Amino acid sequence: LTGSIAGGVIDLGAGTDTLNLGNFANTLTVSNVETLVGNASTDIVTLGTAINGSINLAAGTDTLTLGNFANSLTASNIENITGGTSADTVTLATQITTGVINL
Repeated sequence: LTGSIAGGVIDLGAGTDTLNLGNFANTLTVSNVETLVGNASTDIVTLGTAINGSINLAAGTDTLTLGNFANSLTASNIENITGGTSADTVTLATQITTGVINL
């Protein structure tokens, strides 16, 4: 993205998709993404579909909310993670020194 997104919805459809967020504070719901890369600002991301992939939200105080699906992901540089109502598998690729994980 080349501009910030606030309250937007992005659906990448079928295929193996990567979404790179611009260097802004972003708040969005993402569907059908396999790789999501954040930026130096604070990102608030909600998943609208199940994920089987990786999310690296980079710097900033970031929040990820998983959808009510069976999600499987590798998470990097995310300070707050909230699971959905199904069984989630989250592998932490980076250390979390502050924040909350509630699966």
